[in-house]
Amino acid sequence: MDFPGHPLMSEDTLMELSEVLARDKFDRYVSREDRRHFLRLLGGIITHDSYHPTHCCVQGRQG
Repeated sequence: MDFPGHPLMSEDTLMELSEVLARDKFDRYVSREDRRHFLRLLGGIITHDSYHPTHCCVQGRQG
């Protein structure tokens, strides 16, 4: 069951975010370990969804 305010994200989007946050340019702002920890936490709370062109980015709405 999905809960209001629960982030909806595809596996591809989570992978892309992981790749972006791994860039060296973020080192001066947040440690690599903190970024990895953030991704682990995010991965534990998101609702995974497979991308489909007719899906809207907001759950419960038709695009």
